[in-house]
Formats: sequence, structure tokens, C-alpha cells
Amino acid sequence: MGADEMLEDPKVSLDVFAQLNPEATVDAQEDAFLVSKPWGDDSLMIRVSYEAKAVAETLNSLRLPPRLSAVWHMDTRDIEFIFGPLAVDDELRTRRFTFAFGGRSLVCEFADASERLIPLANAMRPAGPPSGTNLRNLDAIRNFQRVKKVLESRNEPSNLALTSFWIRDCGVSESDLPELARNLNFYMRYFDKRTPLILLHEDPVRREVELPKRFLYGPFPTHVAARRLDSYMLTLWESGLLGPIEPVRSFLYNYQILEYAAFYYLKEDLARTIRRIVSMPDIVVHADEASRQILDALVEERTTEEVKIASVVQQAVDPAAVWAEVESKADFFADPTEFEGGFILPALIKKGWGLDDFKGAWIPKLPDSFRKLRNALLHAREQRLARCIAPTTRNTHLLRPWSELISVASSQVILFGAS
Repeated sequence: MGADEMLEDPKVSLDVFAQLNPEATVDAQEDAFLVSKPWGDDSLMIRVSYEAKAVAETLNSLRLPPRLSAVWHMDTRDIEFIFGPLAVDDELRTRRFTFAFGGRSLVCEFADASERLIPLANAMRPAGPPSGTNLRNLDAIRNFQRVKKVLESRNEPSNLALTSFWIRDCGVSESDLPELARNLNFYMRYFDKRTPLILLHEDPVRREVELPKRFLYGPFPTHVAARRLDSYMLTLWESGLLGPIEPVRSFLYNYQILEYAAFYYLKEDLARTIRRIVSMPDIVVHADEASRQILDALVEERTTEEVKIASVVQQAVDPAAVWAEVESKADFFADPTEFEGGFILPALIKKGWGLDDFKGAWIPKLPDSFRKLRNALLHAREQRLARCIAPTTRNTHLLRPWSELISVASSQVILFGAS
């Protein structure tokens, strides 16, 4: 039989699987179906020979939820979280409990893995570099099968059994599964510090942003006229160099530089103003006027942190340097940044803006954006208003451009904030 005939009349069909799992792509090859992105995961694929009826039947009976290393058995509604081998007498394998949650009573247990996992694991192939999904734990099952065959060939008994964590007859909607899994994890770990946790995978990041602009101030100079900088702010700056790896920590360290400058440098301005007033040679005869000037200075100093930071940024930061970083990823900053957790940061610029447009709007828009981000990262009370930034991979990705942007501002504050 030729390849064309095989494609037209395959002995197996994955039509049901394709309907149940729209994230996956099923391609008919010369001698097999190739399932790309099962679970929506591009780090693995599944190869199904046209003769492999068992694998096809397995796939046609399963929903592969992208957020979980699990299979959802459509015939029984059982969700099976893929785990791996455990000792036959492991205490976990006897654990069965009822989890009353959200008006439902769910039966949960550690028990033997289903027979469906074995052909699924054997058909799995890595398709890219390792990822946080760890091939949905299928590799552990495939390796166990190999070890088991070796032991059987030597007539050596195995004291291990493939084990899964099950939620029986789970009628929860798939969109509610992450919340259910998080709550299960908390309660299971609350009662047993060694309980394995359900792995939750995040939705893939689909919005790409460019790397930070390398040269903001033109070519590297041949001579640098340096002066001694504030040692504490340099320590914060060093800690903030984590931007590409840990943008949340980097952002917060750089924001501390703005806070520090706003507090201490404006205090110094106040002190200089008062010293100038009390040093006037005619202060004795103009004591009332001097008192009024001192009170005015003190009232001005009692402005909000928001105003102080905006003042420091306006005094110390060159908007052209900030614009060089903004312009390099203008499409990103021209749209609102929508974070998982509900917080939405308004767009910093408008599409088509140039430097002059930015100069006309950057104060207070830029420092306000920094402050709102800091509050959404740190203030738990924002959660009640559905305006927090959840600690997710996608949010980490979205924070990188803002982390790089605040580092431009904080670097200039270090250089010029005390001038």
C-alpha cells in the first residue's frame, strides 16, 4: 500500500482527540500521525503509528489540560495527575480522602497509575529544549518501564509501582481547576509537610519584548570624569542588576533608589534653605519674616511621597535618556500592560509619539507608573480590589521592560540627584 493510500484511509483516527484538545496539532505523516503541542506544550510531541490502535484509543479518551501535568479521562471524569513510581508499601499509596470544596465533595487518592499512561508515555518524544513542564512527567513513566523490563529479564522483583494522584469523577470546570489544585496543595501540605504537590503550569507568554537598548548616550566615551557617588545607592544599584533574571526584585531595588533620593536629598534642600534663612545678617530685625519663610519651607517639605519622587525624577533625570529606552520598545509602552492578578497599568505613551511629545507628558506620568507598579507588587490590600500583580512567569516577562526603564531613571538619580 502506498503512502497516499495510507493517508486517505488510515487504520486509526485521532479526530476525537483533536476535538477534545484544540491546543494540539495533528498532522498525518507518511507512516504515522504526529501530534504537536499536546497540552499546548511545545517541548514534547506524540507519534502515533497508523497501526497503533491502543495509543489512538488512549488519546481519543483523554483531555490534556494545559495547566496541569495530568490527563482527564472523559469516560469516567477522573483526573489523573501524572506522578511516577513509588515503593509499593509507601504510605501515600494508602491515602484516600474526601475534599469538600466549593459545594462539591471530591474523592482524592494516591493509587495505581492507569494503563492508559504507558502507551502515552511510550509514544511521547521530546520536541525542544527542557522546560518547566518536565515533559509532563511522562519521561519518568517511560524510564520506569525500561528499568522494569531489565529487572524482569534478571528475574529480580521490583518493589515499585507506578502511582498517580487522582480526583475521582471531577465535575469541576477546567477553568476552575487551577484554583482547586492550589487549595488542594495547601491543605495537603498543611497536614503532611512531605505531600507531593500538584504542578501548575502557566499559560505560555505570547507577547515578546525587545532586549534593553545597549547605548542610551551614544558611543562609549574615551574619557569619564567621575566623582564619588553615594555608597548606599550604589549598593541598591548593584542589587538591581538582576533585571533580566529577576525583574521584580530589580524593579523594587531601583524604586528604593528613588525613595532614598526623594527623602534624603529633599531633606538636604530643606536644611540648606533653613541655614540660609538663619544665616541672614539681619535676622534679628526681621525675625517675623524669617519665621514665615521657615514655616513655608517646612510646609513644602510635608508633601506626599508621590510628589517628592516626581520632583526628584524631574530634577535629576534626562527625559531624552528615558525616551531612548522607551522608543526601542514603543509598541510595548504604547499599550496598557495587563498583568495576571487584575492590575492594569495604563499606557506610558501614545503610538506615533516622538521625544517632544514624551517631554510634554512624562511628568508625572513616568513616576506615577513606577509608583503604581510598586504598590501592585507589594500591597496585599490591592488583591481585594482585583488589582494585584500575581507571581507568574508571564508577569515576570511583562515586568522586564519596566525594570529596565526604572533602572535608566535610577542611574541618573544616582549621578545627578545630589547635584
